[in-house]
Amino acid sequence: MRMENFTKNISISMYRTLNIYILSVIYLFLIGCNKPIPKKALKLELENIKKVEIKNEYPQIINTSEAKDISTKQLTDCISNIDYIALDSEHLIGEIRKMIITESKIYIMDSFLSQQVFVFDKQGKLLFRIDEKGNGPEEFISIWDMQVNESKKEILLNDALGLSYIYYSTEDGSFIKRERGIQNCYLANINNIYINMLSYGQDFNDKESWQLLITDKDSILYKGFQLEELQKNNFIENSISYDFENKLIYTPTYSDTIYQFCENISFIPKFVIKQNKSIWNKHNENMTYAEICKLIKENNYTLFTGNIIDSERYMLFTTNKEYKGGIIKQPYIWDKINKISYRWDSKTIISKENIRDVITIPLTSYNDRFYGIFQIGKDPELKSISPKLAKLLPKDVENANPIIVAYQFKDIH
Repeated sequence: MRMENFTKNISISMYRTLNIYILSVIYLFLIGCNKPIPKKALKLELENIKKVEIKNEYPQIINTSEAKDISTKQLTDCISNIDYIALDSEHLIGEIRKMIITESKIYIMDSFLSQQVFVFDKQGKLLFRIDEKGNGPEEFISIWDMQVNESKKEILLNDALGLSYIYYSTEDGSFIKRERGIQNCYLANINNIYINMLSYGQDFNDKESWQLLITDKDSILYKGFQLEELQKNNFIENSISYDFENKLIYTPTYSDTIYQFCENISFIPKFVIKQNKSIWNKHNENMTYAEICKLIKENNYTLFTGNIIDSERYMLFTTNKEYKGGIIKQPYIWDKINKISYRWDSKTIISKENIRDVITIPLTSYNDRFYGIFQIGKDPELKSISPKLAKLLPKDVENANPIIVAYQFKDIH
């Protein structure tokens, strides 16, 4: 992806996230004969709900100001192996909002354009799609999140507008079951307990507002991470993920602290992403998203985006920073063994250099490999690329799904 497209793509993503949130609120008020539902009926009662315990432990500090600069070309030299997977293009994906890799399959969710889940094998062959959009008992109104449990052979989709958790088969995409849920944006399921991530006001509760509600279906068990002023009146990104050991990781919106979920319904702080001028320094201030963007673009503030992509040796995360009057994602790589961080020079992700292999900022990981996407067609900037990649480049780039780039790092230096 060319650098001039980075700011545009991030702006589009943020706009769509904000738009979806607004639409969800509108929907909740308009369902049922186009008559507004009384706020009292939507209110989640939280006063007598237990708080999630946040244990007092010392997290690992990752100081971004101490990171060593490294270019894409240098990183490419540190790759032990790289593979490319061309995805079938009979059905176009649209926009990849989430990708999950397992031992045998690739799961891709497009919650905006096609509003479907695409399931491929590891060679890129499309196995099946879940496109059950509708109002029926086996259908979804919207899909905002996805989780895969191959041991149970289940794909969990979060139907946020339908207030439902819907399960489909990993074998063929067939419907398994629907469970009643609560208002949320994003979702995880651990041992039949649901962890719901909410935006401000989504609980319709004037007295208190929490970002996480832990439920048994639609019964609220615990509340956690009460929203601070900075987190109010702003949209949220999905900051629920899993580390290399498959433990749930969560970062409160705009926060610099990454928490790990424990089985006794508690959280421990695992990492702090330390930045010289972090947006989280303003956590006591009620600011609009436009004001946050202004701090980044005009005052050199940075914002940890909240998610990590983890492998056994390396952890990758990103911050938002200013670039040419806009905002782009700045990737970092944390070496867990040597306790060294690297600032990946995003200006060289696609460059005019003679390069043979292409690596991109990953969307996910599996075992010790990172997985990103690549879609560029016959770009004149790429003077020399790997023959195994060149033969996969589509002639009709407008009607082709992206190529997945899978790579593994050896020692980064």
